[in-house]
Amino acid sequence: MTDIITLITPLKVNGVDRTEFKHDISKININDMADIEKERSKMLGSQAGTVFRVMQNDNLMHTLLGMHAIIKCNPEVDINDLMRIEGYDLYQITLIGMRFFSKPAIQDSKDSGKPQEDTQENITVQ
Repeated sequence: MTDIITLITPLKVNGVDRTEFKHDISKININDMADIEKERSKMLGSQAGTVFRVMQNDNLMHTLLGMHAIIKCNPEVDINDLMRIEGYDLYQITLIGMRFFSKPAIQDSKDSGKPQEDTQENITVQ
């Protein structure tokens, strides 16, 4: 699902100030995950193998996932461009990456048109 992030502070990419970037977390693939792990290890240095982590709680991974989701929709943008982002804009990118671990909303559910069953008669209050 393609969305747009609006930066508070413009980012200069190829000589142009950019404040908006499309992104799509659903385009992340296994090669991107391998690149993210390499970038993450490079950033953490010797600590990379000693830090216990759970992917869902790894803010650095979330940030890198968000950056790769932007790159997928903006091939003219390089990871080094996005590494210059700071502050709240960086937080926004982290939120994009966090969505990778959330189940997407299903638009065409089989039961979406059916009313919910009333189970009131099956409830016993003690």
